[in-house]
Amino acid sequence: RNFRSLIQCTIVGLVFSLDPNLYCSKDMTGRSIPSIEESFVQIFGGDFDINSDIEILMAQIFIRHGARTLSFEPEHCWMNYNVPWDCNITLLEMPKNRAEEDSTSQEEVYPLFMKLYQNDVNGTQKTTLMGTCQMGQILQEGIEQEIANGNHLKDSYICNNGKLCLFDSQASALESLTSASETEVKLRSTDIQRTLLSGQALVATFFNFKGESGGALSTEEPANVSVVNDTDIPSADNATTTEEGGIRKLWEVADFIVPWYTSDYDVDRLYYNDKACPRLLDFEGEARSSDLYKSEMFKKEEVRLLNETVSALWGTEEVDWRYTFDCLLTAFCTNGQYPALSEKDLSDALNVGAFINSFYFYYNEARASKLAMAPLFFEIRTNLKNWSEEASTEKLKFALFSGHDYTLMPLMAVLAESDDWISNFWVPYASMAVLELYKYKGTEYYVRLVFNGSPVEMKSPCTGNILCSLDNFSQLLSFVDDPEMTSCEPFVKIDASATEAPLIPATQSVDSNFEPSVDVFSPNNKKSDGYSKSTVVIFFFLGILLGAGPALYFQYKNNRSSNYQSLGTSYVQNG
Repeated sequence: RNFRSLIQCTIVGLVFSLDPNLYCSKDMTGRSIPSIEESFVQIFGGDFDINSDIEILMAQIFIRHGARTLSFEPEHCWMNYNVPWDCNITLLEMPKNRAEEDSTSQEEVYPLFMKLYQNDVNGTQKTTLMGTCQMGQILQEGIEQEIANGNHLKDSYICNNGKLCLFDSQASALESLTSASETEVKLRSTDIQRTLLSGQALVATFFNFKGESGGALSTEEPANVSVVNDTDIPSADNATTTEEGGIRKLWEVADFIVPWYTSDYDVDRLYYNDKACPRLLDFEGEARSSDLYKSEMFKKEEVRLLNETVSALWGTEEVDWRYTFDCLLTAFCTNGQYPALSEKDLSDALNVGAFINSFYFYYNEARASKLAMAPLFFEIRTNLKNWSEEASTEKLKFALFSGHDYTLMPLMAVLAESDDWISNFWVPYASMAVLELYKYKGTEYYVRLVFNGSPVEMKSPCTGNILCSLDNFSQLLSFVDDPEMTSCEPFVKIDASATEAPLIPATQSVDSNFEPSVDVFSPNNKKSDGYSKSTVVIFFFLGILLGAGPALYFQYKNNRSSNYQSLGTSYVQNG
C-alpha cells in the first residue's frame, strides 16, 4: 500500500506542495510528543491506571540536521546561480592536553580559537559558496529548529509525573549526562558539522546546562551563537555572569566533558552509505532497472517535457536530479533566488527529485534500506532488549542519533506501515523520529514510534495498533540476524587483475524494449551523443573498412539511445 501510493502521488499526481512548513520546517510548534494514554487505551481499553501501570523506560531519538546551506559546488545548479550564503554562526575551538589536566590550575584559562570562513582575500580567493559559509553548514535557523526539538523532548520526558517521566528533574537528567558510567545516555552523530551541531543544540536544550548560581543558558541572541566543545551556547562577547544567575562565560561552561560518538564519514553506517556497503549499488541498479521505475521516469510525456525545461535552465544535456533537488530546496527554504520556473514546474521538479531519490528506499519491501541501516537496527533492538533482561547492566534511558535525510528515509521505510507519516515524500529539515519503550504492569514491554509529533503504525507483525509488543518489534527487525540480508559484498565481484572490467554489473541490465541513453545507475555514466542504433551499425561496418571498427564498437556500447533523454543519475551525497 505505502509503496504504490508513493508512486501514484509523486509521478502521476505531481503534487509536491510548496508550503514551506512541509519541508522547510518553518513552524516547529506542532511536533510535541503526544501522550501515551490513548495508545494504551487502543489495546487495553480503560482497564489500567495511567500513573501506576505504565512506565517509560527509554527513548531512542533519530534526527535530521536543521536547515543548511548548499552542500556542493554551485556550478551543479542552474546557470548564473547567485544565491547568497552568509552565516552568523561561528565555531570556537579549545585544544586541551588531557595529560596535563591533573597538574593544571583551575584558574588557568585555555584560549578559544574562532573558525571563520574567509571570502575574497585581496581579491584572489573566494569560498565555494561566495560568502562566509561552509558547504553544507548548518544555519542559525537550523540551530533554532533543533532547540525546538530539544524543548519538545524536555517537555515530555523531564517531569514530576512519576513513571511517565524518563527523568524526574532537570538535575537528575544532567547527572545522567555527566555520569562517569555513561550507562544511561548515549550521543551519536555522523562526523559532519551540521549533524554534530544539530545534535548538540538539541542536547544542550534538553539537559538545560546551568550556571553555578542556577542561571540557564540563553538562546535569545540568535545572531550570536557560538560553539565550545561543539555545544551551542551564546558567544563570549555577550556571555556574562550575574548575581541572579545569568549566563556563564564560555570557559566556565566547559567544566565537564560529554562523550560524543562518531565515525569516519566514508565508513559510517549511520546513513545510507554505498561506499561502506557496495552491495547497495546492486540494489539501486535493480530498482532503477525495474519496469515500474522506467515506465514512470522515461515513458511519461510530462516528465520528458519537465526534463527539457530544467535542462535548458541548467545549461546541460541531462539533469542530475540529486543536484537539482538540493539546489532548488535549499534556495526555496532560505527565500533565496531560484530560476525562472513556473510554480507548477517548480513543484514538479521537486516532485520528480523526491521520487528519484526515494524510490530505492521502498522498492522490493525496502530491501536496500534494511541492508543500509542493518547496524543501526541491530543497535536499536539491542538497546530495547537489554531492558527485558534482568542481568543486563546496559540500560540506556536516552539515546540520540543525529544524522541526515539518508538516515531517516531508510529508517522509516523499514518501520512505517504506510506513507502517511510524511508529506512530499522527503523528510523535512530537523525531522525527529522517536522509538519509546514502555513497561506495562511490571511484566509486558511495548514500543511506540513517533515521527514529528505523530504516532506511526509500524509494519507487520506490529500492524493494527500504534503500540507494538517488544517481541513483535524484535521480529520486525529479525532480518539483522540473516547474513544474506546484511552482507555488503556486491553481487558481481570484479577481478582486479582482469584486463577489461565490465562497465555495468549484471544486475543493472535493462530490458530489450527500453534502453536509456546512458546507464542511469552507474556513477561513471557518459552523456549520449544522440546516435541511433541503425546509425551506429552503419558506422560500425564502415569503420571496419577504415580500420576503426573496435573503437566505434565501444562507442556504441557506451552510447545507447532512447526515445526520451535520460534523467541522469542520482547524486550520492546525502543531505
